Amino acid sequence: MLLVDGQIFDPKDPNIQEHPQWDFFKQRMDELKLLYKKNTTESGNQKIVIKNVRGNERNPITNYPEPVANTYIPYKTTVQDNDGYSRTWRYTPGSPVTDSTGNLRYPEEGLIFGTSLVLTDKEMDKAFYLLYITPEIGFKKGNKVVGLVVNNNEEAHDIAKNNELEADVKFFIYSKHSPMHDDVEMLFKLCKAWNVPRIKHMERMYNSFIQDANNTTAYEFVNSAKVGLEKAVWDNVSNGVPVERFIEAVRKDPDWVDLRVNVLEAIDNGYIKLNKGTGAVYFDIGGEQTGICNVQPRKRTGISYVNDVVDVMFNSEDSMQILSSLGDEQPTSSTKFDPKMFDPGQDSIGDLKYSEKRALAKFLSITVPRSTKENELDKLIIEEYDRRGI
Repeated sequence: MLLVDGQIFDPKDPNIQEHPQWDFFKQRMDELKLLYKKNTTESGNQKIVIKNVRGNERNPITNYPEPVANTYIPYKTTVQDNDGYSRTWRYTPGSPVTDSTGNLRYPEEGLIFGTSLVLTDKEMDKAFYLLYITPEIGFKKGNKVVGLVVNNNEEAHDIAKNNELEADVKFFIYSKHSPMHDDVEMLFKLCKAWNVPRIKHMERMYNSFIQDANNTTAYEFVNSAKVGLEKAVWDNVSNGVPVERFIEAVRKDPDWVDLRVNVLEAIDNGYIKLNKGTGAVYFDIGGEQTGICNVQPRKRTGISYVNDVVDVMFNSEDSMQILSSLGDEQPTSSTKFDPKMFDPGQDSIGDLKYSEKRALAKFLSITVPRSTKENELDKLIIEEYDRRGI
């Protein structure tokens, strides 16, 4: 039996659907019934098993496991519903009785939870309360969770899914039937997109030995690149790039791969920077800064933010135009464009990159909207020089 705010919650009540907790209860009970059905035994019995996740602690002296500490779980819990209201739920195995003082008394006030607990399909109300109301029992580990629902089917699904992904990664990297088996250029491009260490050196060595007609040695670097790529695919999961993204990129998304390679090169060359304090990611070209996006604190270490930058830029024509205007050279003091040195009488605007034109416009105090096209920018600069009589 369940009670909400001291009143019996009876699913058989003809007016129960008007109760503010009915939708929540109905949704969770449907999930619960499915969970029971998935855990049907060979004999046809349905049960849910909850195991203590804290395990056995070992005695520091004898090193033998100590018994699992019992946890008391009260049958009364106050929770906040989706509307922000506090609701007090209670489970009782039997009907409450009123004592001589007018207070309700319940057959049981709580549960002593030890190593494990088995709930049959005859205990639906109890299972609902423990799984969806009390914080001590749950489906995933957490700070307050003591007992975890055992789901062998879910564990098997996770294992099968992981094995499937591992098989796919190995197929697309190593198999002779892979789309990139005979496409070494694609292999090196993917390696750059997944930030494989020393990949530019491997590519240079491969090309050098190919030019020497030493294919055997050249393909040693191809194999090294494949091994490095496999490791990088799994390492990049922690940087927000799921394994499925690699598989999708190999199959049908070369544009995303190209963009990621270009973004990584721009970062290496100092054109794209991250403010670790604010999380702002921005272009820094010729002293002019243009914002790209902001990233969460957990993505402000290493290159964890790259995936966010790529996703934002993929849908931003302005950012793509700025990126495409960048060269591959390192922006050192000797190569950086200096707008003060530009002579309109001798130098040609057409020889400048888009980013350099923006820097020149800034030097000339021209306000340039981010969406300004290159030909429009040329016109603004020429008009400003004409206005100045230069």
